[in-house]
Amino acid sequence: MKFKNRLLYYLIGFTLGLTIVFSVIGIRGCEWLPENRILQAISKTQIYVLEEDLNKINCNNSTDIIFDLLSNGKVIFKKSKTKNDLKEYYIENKKISLSILINFKDSISKIKHINGLKKCNFKSKTNKYVALYQSNGRTLDLLKKTTS
Repeated sequence: MKFKNRLLYYLIGFTLGLTIVFSVIGIRGCEWLPENRILQAISKTQIYVLEEDLNKINCNNSTDIIFDLLSNGKVIFKKSKTKNDLKEYYIENKKISLSILINFKDSISKIKHINGLKKCNFKSKTNKYVALYQSNGRTLDLLKKTTS
């Protein structure tokens, strides 16, 4: 058999195989990759942020930007500290970056530091963590995506 005929049979078989695999499995994404597993674990926890950073987020009107970063950002494993139970991950996108503390045995995550937001004049006297909630519009959009 000539090389051209063997190549043609191979390509036909390969194309049929890909078609069968994608029709059976579908395009599910790569949820099993470490980066996606970490972002998914963070999205299942309650997010807490320092009071000063919350005021900076509110001043910049960037709550949705923070939650977009936490769901679609890029985890920087070289900067992350993952040796202890309380792990610190660095997540960034084009505009902002943050470091977040998470214990996979707990149901909360704490944003330790945010870079890329404009400074505001508010100064907090306490280093108290407060809850960060998604906006109502973002929550409704997420509900619409999951029901459709």
